[in-house]
Amino acid sequence: MARLLALPLAGEVPVESGLLRPHEGKSPPGTAGKGPLARFCREFLERALVEAGGV
Repeated sequence: MARLLALPLAGEVPVESGLLRPHEGKSPPGTAGKGPLARFCREFLERALVEAGGV
């Protein structure tokens, strides 16, 4: 997607097992704050805030 929009790649999200088997868990992937999706989101937002001068 980034290449198609001519934007830098923000990062890559590793496989999130909850996305592969969505009916096995009771809560959405990433809500526990410990999986790959949660880590990616946390790091992305931290970096975006720093680059924007917010932190």
